[in-house]
Amino acid sequence: MLGRRFRASLAVVPIAVATTVFAVGSPASAACKTDWSNKGAGGRGQYTEEAAPLRSGPAEGCSSDKTLPASTALIYHCFVTNTAGNSWTHVKVQGQNLSGWIWDNHLKDNGSPYKC
Repeated sequence: MLGRRFRASLAVVPIAVATTVFAVGSPASAACKTDWSNKGAGGRGQYTEEAAPLRSGPAEGCSSDKTLPASTALIYHCFVTNTAGNSWTHVKVQGQNLSGWIWDNHLKDNGSPYKC
């Protein structure tokens, strides 16, 4: 038979777990809202080295609605280094109204030389 204290403590566990999950998700959301500027205007001729997810922010945890195939033509805007120490470039896909962040290791020449 379960005691009253034990049953009461079981009711608290799901609340603590739900709070923890929410708190873990918050930093990734903040990282996905990063300012950028078009410092590399006219910088055409850059390409993806391999298939690369185009993300909403400069972190692996940011959403990606599209994966660009290798050799996709890009215009580089600028780069940032995220909290994990990884460099990401904000890009626009040439000839399309599509832009976002790509991890520099996916880019042919390691991304933009211009810091955002």
